[in-house]
Amino acid sequence: MAEGTTTLKGLRAQMAAAAQAQAEERRSLADNSPGPTTNAPAKPQGNRPVIDGAALRIDDRLRVAKERREEAEKQQALRDSHIMDRERKAKMQVERQVEERQKKLDEQKERRSRKIGCGGEEEAETGRGKGAL
Repeated sequence: MAEGTTTLKGLRAQMAAAAQAQAEERRSLADNSPGPTTNAPAKPQGNRPVIDGAALRIDDRLRVAKERREEAEKQQALRDSHIMDRERKAKMQVERQVEERQKKLDEQKERRSRKIGCGGEEEAETGRGKGAL
C-alpha cells in the first residue's frame, strides 16, 4: 500500500480532496460573476471539506446502525440485570424458607425433649400428657 489509494481511508480522502477542489472552483467563479455584492458574507464560510452526499449517507447509516446496536446492548444488559436481581431475590426467599423450616423443626425437637424430660418417655411417645384422657 505505497499509494494509500487502495484503502477506504485513501479513497475517502481522494473524494474529499476532489470535492474540495470543486467547491473552491465554484467559490472563485461566484466571486468573479457579476451580481449583488456585499462587504460581509451572510454566512461565514470556513475551509470545511465538502464530502460527497453518498459518503454522508453511508456514514449516517453506519452511525445509526452503531447507535441501534448500542441501544440494543443497553436493553439486553438491563434485561439481564433484572433477571439476575429476580434470581437473587428468589434465592434469598428460598434460603429464608429453609431457615424457617429448620427453626420449626428445632422448636419441635426442643418441645419433645422437654416433654420427655418432664413426664417420661411414654407420654412423649404417645403424645399424651398429664391432662390427657
